[in-house]
Formats: sequence, structure tokens, C-alpha cells
Amino acid sequence: HPYGPLGGNMDNNVVAALFRNFASKGFMVIRFNFRGVGNSTGKTSWRGQGEVDDVLTVVRYARERVNL
Repeated sequence: HPYGPLGGNMDNNVVAALFRNFASKGFMVIRFNFRGVGNSTGKTSWRGQGEVDDVLTVVRYARERVNL
């Protein structure tokens, strides 16, 4: 999603539209807020390492629930 400190979140209209479009075509999709955005805990960083960790956590979460 667009960068959190600048107001972006997973409910951004472009992100939500892409999510719905890919899901309607049968793709497995997931969307989430990075740390410190929306109801997510933690603090957003300007360097991005925490956000990389967030992506890796989401990938692990998905792999545990789907046979990838």
C-alpha cells in the first residue's frame, strides 16, 4: 500500500480494487497494513527494514495456511 507515514493503508482505493480484481479471477490474495498503520502495532520506519520483516511475516503466515 502507499507509504503509511504519508497516509497509506490497505484500504487505499487502488489497493482494494486490485485485491478484488485478482480475487475475482481466482488468485489467492492477501492484503495487510504494515506496522504502525491502521490497527497494526509497532512503528513505521523511514528505512524500511521493519516493513521488509512485515512482508516476510505475511509470507510465512500464508505458507502455513496454504500448501505453497
